[in-house]
Amino acid sequence: MKKEAELRGLLDSISRRPPPAVRLYFVSRRLKSETTRASRVMQKYTFHLHQLDIDEDLRRMFLDMMREQLEKIMADNDLSLAAYEIIDDDEPKLYTYQLQNKAMSFADVTKHQLMRGVDIPSVQDIGAFLGEHELWAFCLDVTPEKGDRFTTFTKTTPGRVAIDERENPERLLPSRVLRTLFNSTNSMLELLHGDTVNFDKRMDCLYRFKDDRFFIFHKKHFEKIVSLEEEYKESAGRVVDDLEASTMIVGLDAVKDELEGNPTIHRRLHKIAQAADYKKLDRTRVKKMIMTAKSFGLQLKIKSGKLHVEDRHDLDLVVRMLDDYFLESKQTGNKYGASVKKRWMAQG
Repeated sequence: MKKEAELRGLLDSISRRPPPAVRLYFVSRRLKSETTRASRVMQKYTFHLHQLDIDEDLRRMFLDMMREQLEKIMADNDLSLAAYEIIDDDEPKLYTYQLQNKAMSFADVTKHQLMRGVDIPSVQDIGAFLGEHELWAFCLDVTPEKGDRFTTFTKTTPGRVAIDERENPERLLPSRVLRTLFNSTNSMLELLHGDTVNFDKRMDCLYRFKDDRFFIFHKKHFEKIVSLEEEYKESAGRVVDDLEASTMIVGLDAVKDELEGNPTIHRRLHKIAQAADYKKLDRTRVKKMIMTAKSFGLQLKIKSGKLHVEDRHDLDLVVRMLDDYFLESKQTGNKYGASVKKRWMAQG
């Protein structure tokens, strides 16, 4: 019932009369000029809001979209409410993420820029905007007369915006197409002039002002929007550097591409970094890894007493070992692979 109670106030804010005010913003991202290699990803970028004026029909459609998605989530009895976890079990969850005390550049959007509201300049030329900014997301700021104020964010790309070649011959569409509109008033297909913007009918996450908290509907999109995904990649790189410095693992250069472009590996390595046990990698730990692997019918590649990585399979197995993934129950003798576990703290 907690999920329904949390979302009911948001749904009520949308459904009240008069309807709430809705403002539409593009979110752009830009690399800070003063960043260095030592700068953390979460502080490397600046995010900026750009207002777009919308008409009443579009405002109603956005509100309908929000209402439908919230009602669907509330009706899903299998979906439980849970605090955000970088790696979690497969149970469907509606995650929440507390922004308070999080050192991330994106927080400036929610804590400061949205407070300016109507003072944020409106976009006058979509083509000029795309030429000057990296389109990162769009957001809908909902301000009811009574009830919870909240803002939704949805990840998007410049490819969702089309520039009219006829009116703007210097700007080319991604592909040569005729953009048309079927006019239901006269049942005629007409050439569409001007710039078009396509919006995905979904909310990836929702920020509620009163408790400084996100509700996450699409976890991977949320991680992209606030740059958590890049933070995990950066953290993974630091773990790899530490592992190489331990001199107990060789061959990581051979899987550099895999380490660079695999978000799943990045999450696992970032999770490992939180415990710091991986920094204790020595011959004793490697021997215990070998014994654990054999008991599960697996084989670690070892050369001169060191872990040897030659391909993606080797990398995945070593990372799982470092994450203490392979466990055996002393009660039943059953063996488990567990990505998600909480260390038991004895009571009293």
